[in-house]
Amino acid sequence: MFYPSQEYAPIGSLKARYRPLGLVAQGQFGKVYCAVHRASGRLVALKLVDRQRSTTSQFLRELSSLLTLSHPALTQLRAIEQTDAGRCLVLDYSAGGTLRQLLESPSVPCQKQLLQCLVQVLGGLDHAHDRGIVHCDVKPENILMQLEPKGWKACLTDFGIAQSDVIVGSPEFDRGGSPAYMAPERFDGEAYPASDLYSMGIILYEVLLGDRPFHGSPNELREAHRQERVKFSKLLPLAFQTLLFRALSKAPDLRYDSARLMAQDLQQALVELPQLAEESDSQGWGDSLFPLMPSEPLLTWPVAVSTKSFSADPLLAQSTASKEAVAIKLASISPLLRHPSEGNAAALEMISSDEPLENRTAIAVNMPQLWVSQGSTVQGLSLELEPDQACAVPHGEDLARPIRLTFPEAVTALALSSSYGFASTSTALYRWPLVFQSEKNGTQESGTVELADALSANEGFGTDGVSFAEKPAVSCLYQGQVGLSQLALSPQAEWGALVQRSPLGQASLLILGLGLGDPAAKCTCRELKLRSTETLMGVLLLDRRHGAALIASDGMAQRLGLFSRRGQWLSYFTLPVSLTYWVRGNLDYELWALELGHPKMLLQLGLKPFRIQRIPLAIAPDQIYPLPWGCVLANQQGQILLLNREGQSLGQLQAPLLPETLRLWLMPLAPHLLVIVLQQPHGLKLLPLDLRDLELMLVF
Repeated sequence: MFYPSQEYAPIGSLKARYRPLGLVAQGQFGKVYCAVHRASGRLVALKLVDRQRSTTSQFLRELSSLLTLSHPALTQLRAIEQTDAGRCLVLDYSAGGTLRQLLESPSVPCQKQLLQCLVQVLGGLDHAHDRGIVHCDVKPENILMQLEPKGWKACLTDFGIAQSDVIVGSPEFDRGGSPAYMAPERFDGEAYPASDLYSMGIILYEVLLGDRPFHGSPNELREAHRQERVKFSKLLPLAFQTLLFRALSKAPDLRYDSARLMAQDLQQALVELPQLAEESDSQGWGDSLFPLMPSEPLLTWPVAVSTKSFSADPLLAQSTASKEAVAIKLASISPLLRHPSEGNAAALEMISSDEPLENRTAIAVNMPQLWVSQGSTVQGLSLELEPDQACAVPHGEDLARPIRLTFPEAVTALALSSSYGFASTSTALYRWPLVFQSEKNGTQESGTVELADALSANEGFGTDGVSFAEKPAVSCLYQGQVGLSQLALSPQAEWGALVQRSPLGQASLLILGLGLGDPAAKCTCRELKLRSTETLMGVLLLDRRHGAALIASDGMAQRLGLFSRRGQWLSYFTLPVSLTYWVRGNLDYELWALELGHPKMLLQLGLKPFRIQRIPLAIAPDQIYPLPWGCVLANQQGQILLLNREGQSLGQLQAPLLPETLRLWLMPLAPHLLVIVLQQPHGLKLLPLDLRDLELMLVF
């Protein structure tokens, strides 16, 4: 939940002013939490200083530095608070994590972007040095990263051991720091502005060459910094070799005179970088030193997989194969997917929302049922498992004439829970039951689907065609004004949300209590309004009580609004980039999204605490399908990309597209099983894909 719990007990009285979102970091001297300032909606970092481990002099030293400094590349102090557990510094929050986390991520940005971030940090150090402050602990863990539309922004933090004067061999000097990044004189109790520049040189070396120049125990690192000569790769451009040679000089007076001069040389090296890369590509360093796009292993589509087709009359035109039983290789489907329970539905919704409403197609799957809508018609097919679990076969009669529901208006959205199907039109929301029954025949268990009860005669629906069993009872849950569009359900379908747009374009959010536990209960509705200047881009329901809305305002960045099931806005915060498409992830409070202006980038967002990472891709996807082991991306060209949870590519596939394909969807039916659905003028074609046939580095 988003409400405070025992996890946030140290924050104490601060919960009245800040809504905590999660623990970000924990170190020697305290903890750092991500929180939302309730009054302003600003994301902040609450740094709780442990009074037993951090002395008053240390706290005052960091506080003095923060109050003295004001620079975009230095962390900014917003307030000072007092809690029962100790003192608290309220700082700006960076959702991109640290430079260390980014360097160790499989989706690390290209070095050119990281070098631009180091230029920013050097600017912040120059500001601090001009005011007589030496940081004394510059390292990747203390460089915070913030995502921006054109790249990344870096910010230096943690002035806990910073010194306000040049220290020369003082016995009272705090020699704390990180030996891997400490200048030689720091081991002797000395600190100069050049000491910070030496640390920046080590970071620059690591960014350029992928590793630090020295390793070992603290004593071994001390001797290495003092005596060992730094070795450079021959593939490193001369401009960077010269810069590193000066920054990593053993004597402070041989290094750069200021951070400003070092930043100028680094900026100049970046200006010359395209020319150097062009001249050096023949030597092989260009692609390896500055990769611009990840290299994706191209996997071979299993040759044994055949394409199966069916038509859904009259939603899709008749084909000669419409009466054939469709055999789809679905080996070892778990009983969970064969017989979904209230607690774990495998529902998925895919909508071609770029088409006119009357031609819009939606597909929803909840094994063993597949539902398709187009215009005002919704049809359902049964994919039953054979007793040997080797294949799924829709029976011939059911396939030729599946159950069909005709609504008064065009369907705008389609969704399934474990027990019900839902369809929204521009003025109403409808529901019909999905009844899963299990029949045991000896020692074998076969999964069957029956839709019980008759369609209500007074609802105004047509019911041509033959159902699987009896015709379902369709009920109207909500009747509203013109303008209903998007439908969202919570993970277990306890509640829902509808986006409503007025004729003037004003959007509002309708919170629906669906009453799934009691079909006779009426659907409750609460309206959540937006400002006249705001546009509702999308909505996702995160758990039993909370949802997230993507909001755009005129001339402003997109905001993420968190709301409750009771119909109350909880908090807002501004997103550093704009989203075009988003889905709920497989983990709690996880989102996957596509970024505006960057078609080959994937965004991974965590809401508790708020985190956002940019993952470079080899394809430009238009669909995202989260799975327990990561996610699958696809586009209309049939390109499929598999990523693990860390954003690392597991491989790329090219689906065998067929002539006259109008649209492509991808349906995960199990962690190891995907089905590609191709919409064609004469019907739908299914291309099953068992990921176990690809010999991936995954355990299903």
